Amino acid sequence: MWALLLSPIVVLVLMLGPGLMFVRRMRLMPLERLVVAIAISSLCVYLLGVTARVMGVSSGAGLLMLAGAGVCLWVSRDEFWRLWRHRQSGAAMRIAVVLLGWVLLLCAGLAVYSMCFFGADWAEHYQRAMFWKGADGYGVDFSFIGRYLLTARPPLQNVVTAVAMSGLGEGYQSYVYVTAMLNALVSVSAVLLLPMMVRRGRRGQWILLGLLLLSPMFAFHATYAWTKLYCGFFVLASWAFYVRHMTQASTLRLTIAGAMMAMAVLVHYSAVVFLLILGLHYVWMLMSRRGELRRAVLAVSVSCVIGMSWFGLAMQTYGARATFFGNTVAEETSIRTLEENAEKIAWNIRATIFPQVWVGGLAPSASSYWGGLRERLGQNNLTCFPLMLGVGGVVIGLWGMVTLPRGRRLFAWWWVVGSVLLGVGVHGDAVVGGGLAQVGLLPLGVMGLTFFAANLVKRRWGLGLNVVVLLVLAWECFSGVGLMSFYQSQEIATVSDGTVVRAVLTQDHSTVAGVNAVSKVLLGLRFPMDEWREFRGGFLGCVGVGLSFGLALVWSGVRRNARGLGS
Repeated sequence: MWALLLSPIVVLVLMLGPGLMFVRRMRLMPLERLVVAIAISSLCVYLLGVTARVMGVSSGAGLLMLAGAGVCLWVSRDEFWRLWRHRQSGAAMRIAVVLLGWVLLLCAGLAVYSMCFFGADWAEHYQRAMFWKGADGYGVDFSFIGRYLLTARPPLQNVVTAVAMSGLGEGYQSYVYVTAMLNALVSVSAVLLLPMMVRRGRRGQWILLGLLLLSPMFAFHATYAWTKLYCGFFVLASWAFYVRHMTQASTLRLTIAGAMMAMAVLVHYSAVVFLLILGLHYVWMLMSRRGELRRAVLAVSVSCVIGMSWFGLAMQTYGARATFFGNTVAEETSIRTLEENAEKIAWNIRATIFPQVWVGGLAPSASSYWGGLRERLGQNNLTCFPLMLGVGGVVIGLWGMVTLPRGRRLFAWWWVVGSVLLGVGVHGDAVVGGGLAQVGLLPLGVMGLTFFAANLVKRRWGLGLNVVVLLVLAWECFSGVGLMSFYQSQEIATVSDGTVVRAVLTQDHSTVAGVNAVSKVLLGLRFPMDEWREFRGGFLGCVGVGLSFGLALVWSGVRRNARGLGS
C-alpha cells in the first residue's frame, strides 16, 4: 500500500529535482527544458548510484540521493511552476501525470504476466535492480536468472530503479511501480515530437494521450518490468533535438541529441540501431554543411564520456570480451554460419512486418475462446511492427508518410525503414511465435502513435471515417488492454511435491503464464494483486473507466478538429 502511494512522489523527486537545477539558464524552449531536466536527473542518479555500488555503500547512499533530489526540487520550485504553467510543457506534465496514474492502476492489478510469449525478463531485471541496490547475495559474478552476467544488459534504468527502491523497500511491488512510471515518461518525449508533425491543433496533445491510454503496446510494455520504453524516452528526445538542429544549426541541441542517444544505449542496447541510423544521416550532413565539424567533435566527445561511464567500468571488471560479446545478440549470432544468419534475418523481418496469421504464428496454448484470442492478438499487437500502431494507425500513418513533402518524406522513410531492417536484422536468434517489434522497435511504435495523433489533427477526415477509427480503437483497447487486465489479474495456482513446482493452468491461460507463475513462486515474490484480490472487480471497473476516458479524448479531439475548432 505504502509503495503504491509513495512511488509517484519518489519518481517525481528523482526525475525532476537534480535536472531542474541545471536547465534554468539553458536557452531552450520550456518543453525542451523539461525533457532535458528529466535526462539530466536520470544521468545524475545513475552516476551516483553506480559510484555508491562500487564503493559498497548503496543502501545508505540511496536515501541520501533521495533527500538531495528533494532539496534540489525545492530550490528549483520556481522553474517547476514555470514549466507547469507554460502551454506545451504544462500539457506534457499533465499528460505524464495521467499516464503515471494509468500504469500504476494497471500494475496494481498484476498477479502474473500472461501475455504472448514473454517470460523471465521481468525476473532478470528485478535481480539487476537488486544488484545495484547492493542486496545480499548479488556479487559481481552473480548469474542473473542463472544465465547472464551483469554485462549482458546496460544498467541505467536498473540503477535508477534501485535508488528509488531505497525509499520504498526491496519488494517486487516497489520495483514494478517504479519501472512502470519510468517507462511512462516516454510520453514527454512524444509530446516534444508532436509540434514537429502538426502545426495547428493543440487537441493533438490530448488525442495522443487518448491513443496511449488505449494502446495495448503501451499498456503491456509500460507494466512489463523491462527497460525498452524508458529507452524510448531518450531515443525520441534525441531524434527531436537532432531534427531541430537540422533545421536550425545549434551546438547545444546537437550535443543534447548525442548525449540522449548515449543514455538510450545505457538503458537498452537496441538503441545502437537508432544511433547508427541517425549517425549515417549525420555523416551526410557533415559533408554538406559548412562549419559542422566543430559541433560534431563536441557532441561525440560528450556522448563517449557518458558511454564510458559504463563500458569503462565493465571492461575493468569483466574484460573487453565479456563487455562487448556477452550479450545475447553476439552469443547467438556467433554460433551460426553466414548462411544460417541470412536465413534467420529474412525470417525475422518477415515475422515482424507481417501479421502472424500470414506467417504461421504459434497456435494458442490456451484452449478457451477468449484466452486463445488474447494470445493471438498479443502475437500481433505486441510483436508485429505495423499492428503495434493499431489498424487505424497503420492506414492513417502510411497516408501521412506518403503525403509528406519530399525532403521530409525521404528522411522519414530512411529513419523508419532503416531502423526496422537493422533493428530486426541484428537480433541474435530466429524468433518463434511472433515478430521482434517488442525487442528494439518500441520507440518507433510510440513515434507512430504520435504521428497517428498528428494526422488526426492535420486533416479533417469527416464524420464517417472518424466513427470507423473510434470503433476500431474501441475493439483494439477491449481485446488488448481489457483482456490483458482481466487475465493478468487472475491468480494461477501452483503445487509442489517438495522438489518441483508446477502451475495449475485453466483453459484460459497460456503455457508461458504458467512459467511466469512458477518463477514468481520460486523467487519468493509477491505481486501487487496478491494484496488486492478482494478488489479485483473494482480494479477491472477502473480499467474500463480509463479506457472510456481514452476513447472520449480521441473522439472529442477529432470531432473538434472536424468542425474547424482546433487552435
